[in-house]
Parts: sequence; structure tokens; C-alpha cells
Amino acid sequence: MILVWKKGCISPNKGKKASEITKQKLSASHKNPYPKIPILCACGCGMIVWKSVNKFIKGHFNKTAKEPKIYKVRVPWNKGKPWPEYMKKKLSQNHADYTKEKHPRWSGGAKVAKRRYDLKRQRRLGYIPLNSPFDGAAGHHVDRELVIYIPRCIHTKTWHSLDKSDTMERINKIAFAFLFQGI
Repeated sequence: MILVWKKGCISPNKGKKASEITKQKLSASHKNPYPKIPILCACGCGMIVWKSVNKFIKGHFNKTAKEPKIYKVRVPWNKGKPWPEYMKKKLSQNHADYTKEKHPRWSGGAKVAKRRYDLKRQRRLGYIPLNSPFDGAAGHHVDRELVIYIPRCIHTKTWHSLDKSDTMERINKIAFAFLFQGI
């Protein structure tokens, strides 16, 4: 009679020690039945497989099985062929209002973009100091020309940009307070 236990039920043999005969049967079932005969890799290379569970050595494959087919991607019929003249005319007429300066996203091209970038980097700032420099001071531009020397820790602690008025107002209050009151 075969006993089938439902999930969660306790086996009647749980907690009991196995007899010597049962131990021998269990150990024999885990051993290679042919210990003298080595198990060879099933790919035909002749190497010995050390685990009896595996058929192949890692990286080997079944040479008798067919290799998977490699399907070619279908190339479009017009790949590499020049556009016909009538099609070129049609496209140029349809997109005539989207060429260079007429396109809504046109920003002047590479030369104009580089010039704009260079001007932003140079910034053309003047130098009219309102106080004298001291040790540990950094020059802060209140505007494009006026400079106030304030302690470097204050200047670097408060992030600011000449292009953003709210950040400039914040640091200018601190700079003028330092200039007039000597904080």
C-alpha cells in the first residue's frame, strides 16, 4: 500500500531513525551503478564527465543535433537605390516651408551656435572694485562691472548666476551688508 500525504500533513516516519538496511539502500541509490566505467561526454569528445547527472561537459553541445537556422533579414527593395527625379521634386515642394530659416526650430546653424556659446563663456565682465581685496577674499560681480570683495566662504556658499535675478538679489544683499556693515 502506497501512502500519499497531503501538503502540510506530517509523515508517520518523521522523527524516527532509519534502519541499517534503509541506510544501505539510500547510499546505494546515490552512487554510480558502474563505478569502474567512466562516464564520457555525450558530444563525442572523449572527455570524462565527473558528475553522473550531467551528459555534457560545460561548454560542449550535442553535435548530432541540428544547428538552429539563421534567418536572413529581408532587405527593402529600394535600399541603396537613388530617388527618382519626380519624387525629389514632390518632396521639395511639400517641404519647401521647412528649409533652414523657415523651420520653426532653426537656430542659426553650427556657426551661430558656436558664436553664441563663445560669447556666453567670455561674458565680457568689467572691473570696478568698490573695496580693496584681503586675504581669503573672492571678487563678487554685483552687476556686469562693479566688484565687491567678500569672504570666499560666503561667495561659494551661496549659488548665483548673473543671468538669474533672484539668485543675484540674494547674494547682493549679503555682499552689500558685508561692504557697509563689515560683517
